[in-house]
Amino acid sequence: MKTLDEQETQKLNRIMGYYEDPFASLDQQSLIACLKEIQSVFGFVPRSVHPQLIKLFNSSEAILKSLIHRIPGLKDEDGPRTILICNGPRCQEKDASGFLKQVQDVLGCKVNQISKDGRFELRTQACLRRCALGKNMNIDTDIYTEMTTEKFKDIIEKIKKG
Repeated sequence: MKTLDEQETQKLNRIMGYYEDPFASLDQQSLIACLKEIQSVFGFVPRSVHPQLIKLFNSSEAILKSLIHRIPGLKDEDGPRTILICNGPRCQEKDASGFLKQVQDVLGCKVNQISKDGRFELRTQACLRRCALGKNMNIDTDIYTEMTTEKFKDIIEKIKKG
């Protein structure tokens, strides 16, 4: 579990302070917004922050983990990176289905599963809104266009090497 340094703790306190306002609405949308702000600072949602979020938003660990898992772009401290492949009609015209099958072969998993090495989760979305540049893909918040299997393999290797 990541230990926050003083500067990171100050940034976190600023974010959390905004939501501690007694007039703020502390609903699930506010929690999601808070999670996204924390992610923008750390690149993930640190586990050490979970207890504070649970208390502030009167939530539970299960709900928190579920939101982090289900909201595209959010990831837990050691969670898998989310690969999101567009399977909208325009990308389908460019053989998104064939590309998706090749991605599944490379990762060794199907859609809505985690790769054999536990580092990637594969998902699809009806449209990523970059139709002219298809086949499209996101890995967490990173955007990739005009995808090929070779380009995908190169990206995955770079991620694995760090």
